[in-house]
Amino acid sequence: MKSRFFLVFLVFLTAIGFADNFRIGYEPWVPYGDGSDPKKPKGITVDFYRQVFESLGHTVEFIPMPAARCTEEVIDNRLDGALYSPAVEGKIVLVDVSVEYWLFAAIVNKANPLTSFTSVDEFLGKKVGTILGYEYPESLDGFKGMKQDVNTDPISNLKKVAAGRIDVMFDDPVWAEIESKLNGIEVKTLYPLVAAEPTYLGVAFKHTNLIKQINTQAKKLIDSGLLDSLYKKYLGYGYAAFKKKYDLK
Repeated sequence: MKSRFFLVFLVFLTAIGFADNFRIGYEPWVPYGDGSDPKKPKGITVDFYRQVFESLGHTVEFIPMPAARCTEEVIDNRLDGALYSPAVEGKIVLVDVSVEYWLFAAIVNKANPLTSFTSVDEFLGKKVGTILGYEYPESLDGFKGMKQDVNTDPISNLKKVAAGRIDVMFDDPVWAEIESKLNGIEVKTLYPLVAAEPTYLGVAFKHTNLIKQINTQAKKLIDSGLLDSLYKKYLGYGYAAFKKKYDLK
């Protein structure tokens, strides 16, 4: 009788979409996903969604890899989801809740005479470092009129900016500040921001039935203060203070 009940229970879990292990890809992006120790990933977003999935009855594994590969692996159903994911119709579905923003700022050599950002036109004819697989905001207009230096590692772009090998990169100033200090790199960030875009967890289309549960649990944990405490843990100030600092809606 017990074995029959257990079998029915497993069928029930399968029917509502729960998996033994939910595999989520992420590109290492401090402070949201730190993959410096692949066996113990951490960060604001990693820690947050670990609690979301575990509270829903899943075990979850976070796997570091380049952003473009994350998307491909979810589309091919080799991963169950990806952090900071693009939506792909019929392939990847985004949750409603964003717990981080991808901030874009112009990052230049410390000796650059510019003291603020006014227009992307300031960099026409200049060499810009870009990252393969990144989705840049429309305001950058596909870097028209600039000479692109395409890379796969954003830290290498920071080093190139500091060495004067490229003139500018457009990336997250929060990440840039942390990585610059860790790697002894001296660069300058120009404000105001070029753009700020909320990013989302994307799940494989086969898990569409889980979206409502993920959204509900994520909102519940945000209301409990979890997200605010994670921002304080990794940045030293809460989520509301983060949004105020960067003038985010």
